[in-house]
Amino acid sequence: MSLCLPDESLERFSYSDLIGALRDWIAEATRLRVENEKLTKAFAELRAENENLGGALAKLKTEHQTLRDELARLKKLPPRPTMKPSGMEKATQAEAAKAASQKGERSTRRRGSQLDKLTITRDARGQGESAGGLAQQRLRGHRDPGLEL
Repeated sequence: MSLCLPDESLERFSYSDLIGALRDWIAEATRLRVENEKLTKAFAELRAENENLGGALAKLKTEHQTLRDELARLKKLPPRPTMKPSGMEKATQAEAAKAASQKGERSTRRRGSQLDKLTITRDARGQGESAGGLAQQRLRGHRDPGLEL
């Protein structure tokens, strides 16, 4: 008997057919439970092996870097520069913490027009409409639409 019942009504099946289908389903569920336990054990073993290999990889990386430094020293090359942390992680964490504490408040960092900060201190106009002024102000190769030559 198959494990799947057709889309027909269960009332059409005999009592013995229903019991047989139920036994098949119970056997299949038991088999799947045993298979799941085996896979869970195998997954735990693989995870432990992965952690061990990760530690070995870190050890090999440090040994490799030590050998590269030694080789550079023997070739009399300049030593590697010391790497300083960039500080970007700290800045990102500080902004996130600040934003979390000020959810309802407005941000102190503003974007947009900066024209209100500008002040006009002097009047800087060209030489006027004199012939020398026009010659100096015109770009070479461009014609002024109001000026016909």
